[in-house]
Amino acid sequence: RRETDEEANDVQDALNLRRLASMGADALSSRRYADSAMAVRDYNRVNATARGKTLAGDFAQSSHERTRSVLRQAVLERYETSVTTGDIAGLSELTPLLSMLDLETKGVELYLKYTQSTVSAQM
Repeated sequence: RRETDEEANDVQDALNLRRLASMGADALSSRRYADSAMAVRDYNRVNATARGKTLAGDFAQSSHERTRSVLRQAVLERYETSVTTGDIAGLSELTPLLSMLDLETKGVELYLKYTQSTVSAQM
């Protein structure tokens, strides 16, 4: 019974990984960055065993990695542009995505750059 439960959990994890990899890629291709970031975050949170990852297949993993890489670059570029132009709406939209993509440190660096330029401009 225990082995059957483990197999069922592995199949469920594999299906989740496939679904999330697909959702992330689809959202990214539609430039729905928040939806894509949530799918990337959720994919990373699936605690699949080696068997579960094997069942999901190499395509799910490679699709996830490609989506994550492209999305991280797109979000960083947009965030940096928002910082440079002082686009508060853009910063508000993109800031929550940073933690989902493990970009908090880079976001803080860019935001500090923004606040320094704002303070300098006001002086």
